[in-house]
Amino acid sequence: MREGKIFLHAEAVQTVYGWGYNVLANDKIYIKQEFMPAVSGKQGFKSADDALLVGNLIVKKISSNLPPTITARDLDSLGIVNKK
Repeated sequence: MREGKIFLHAEAVQTVYGWGYNVLANDKIYIKQEFMPAVSGKQGFKSADDALLVGNLIVKKISSNLPPTITARDLDSLGIVNKK
């Protein structure tokens, strides 16, 4: 790895809420998200694939120097439906 470079990637993780994700920076947890952001309550993602879609969006935002936030619109654009 080149000096000064940080390798970011997302991984899906099973949680007590369902599925969540971690964003890792050089294989160390940078963001740990155990439930779906931008929805009320602590609701997990329905699948590992859904969690990974959002985790990868966070990686893309960080890589583009954008805040690592997720909105309900982001979830909708990824096709992730919030069902209680």
